Amino acid sequence: MEATTPAAYLKSLPEPRRGPARKLHELIRATVPDLTPHIRAGMIGYGAYLVGIGFLWKRISTSAYCV
Repeated sequence: MEATTPAAYLKSLPEPRRGPARKLHELIRATVPDLTPHIRAGMIGYGAYLVGIGFLWKRISTSAYCV
């Protein structure tokens, strides 16, 4: 089952990925607190904007595979 919240996503990550992903999440939240975190496409995203064809996407995306 895929995580449906950022907290559940971070909790589901195995170490050693969980620690760096949590630190990155905390840094983004502290730096741009107005961007609401959410899960989209299996990753944590922050904020949203309309893409040309009218659907919402993330302003900032993260992936546990990159941390």
